[in-house]
Amino acid sequence: MYEILHVVYAPSFMIGGINSYVNEIFKFTKSKNHNIGIVYIDKIVNSNSDLIIRDKKKIKKIYRIYKSFYDLLPLKIKEYIKLKSIEKNLLKIKDKINKDTIFHIHSVLLYDIIRKNFKDNKIILTLHGYYTYEHLSDGDIKVNSKQFYNMLNLEKNIYTKVDAVIAVDKNLFEHCKKLSPNANVFMKPNFVDNLKFKPISKDKKIKLKKQFNVEHKLVFLTTRRLELKNGVHILAKAITLLSDEIIKNSVFFIVGDGSERTKIEKILSNTNASIKLLGSIPHEGIVTYYQLSDVFIIPSINTEGVEEATSISTLEAMACGNIVIASNIGGLKILIEDNKNGFLVEQNNALQLKEKIEYVYNNYKNLENIKLEARNTIEKKFSIENYYVFLNNLYNKVRVN
Repeated sequence: MYEILHVVYAPSFMIGGINSYVNEIFKFTKSKNHNIGIVYIDKIVNSNSDLIIRDKKKIKKIYRIYKSFYDLLPLKIKEYIKLKSIEKNLLKIKDKINKDTIFHIHSVLLYDIIRKNFKDNKIILTLHGYYTYEHLSDGDIKVNSKQFYNMLNLEKNIYTKVDAVIAVDKNLFEHCKKLSPNANVFMKPNFVDNLKFKPISKDKKIKLKKQFNVEHKLVFLTTRRLELKNGVHILAKAITLLSDEIIKNSVFFIVGDGSERTKIEKILSNTNASIKLLGSIPHEGIVTYYQLSDVFIIPSINTEGVEEATSISTLEAMACGNIVIASNIGGLKILIEDNKNGFLVEQNNALQLKEKIEYVYNNYKNLENIKLEARNTIEKKFSIENYYVFLNNLYNKVRVN
């Protein structure tokens, strides 16, 4: 029987913060001999084996072929398709779920299908973002429309109905409390597997840079989905403003894909900088890029009230000893103490970002303390062990109540 069952409103192959969060906590909790599972749209994973409910290659192929058609569907129909797939997978393992199984869900949309099929189980929600305002930011709904208020009411109701809410930053905590003052909400920032994401020796770094053909270069990295709120277009503009010396002696890796890619490529066509748009990279392979890199840039911006939460990619970069340059918004302000464990810049300001890149380039050899403080911050506040203890205590508390 499952002790904990994570339910994710996404396919297993989707690359992003939520899937990274679930996969890392699954592996760590499993190592502590808990019987734990994950239900995705396309598959179920448990502590003993992968139960492939649908063929992963087939799902990916269908996803690629029909994505353009799927994107044209009304939001309600898209949500219905996803939820029905998840519900079918849940029912396939119903015999492995008893009244003591705790459901840990990662979207407000999942509450109703859990409660419909499992009347008495405890449900915990991790609040990774702003459901209503993210749809507003993506252009799916209009502000003050009927759909806008229906979504806010859904959030309000679910935050109260679940047994506990975990908000991954202060802004999300306040958002939840504002909508649902009686919600049982806890503020706990995200975590990183600091045993996996760690700095490498100077000699190993030299070898890695040779392997990637970037020896003697300062390597800048950003790992973001190429969407408006992630601000990669601001980084692209900043790169076009850099001096010839920095352009000559630096390389920029941009990991991720999305609707802004064409726009970003057009901006970058105005520079001779060495820029590698790598597309999406599976999470298990991303650690190499952090260890290869010297500087990590996260240029997120506020769109329709949606701000970056406690960014998992930033935690991973800090754990690997990268110097982080981040926008001064949302959960990034929790992670970064300016000039101590990284640098903060004004959001949506390409000139200020360019100036900070120049500063780091010109002073890199004198910024060893920044890298050490970044790693120390992770070990003290954001380690996976620390998060596991919090989560296990919360599960036990919810079970008793």
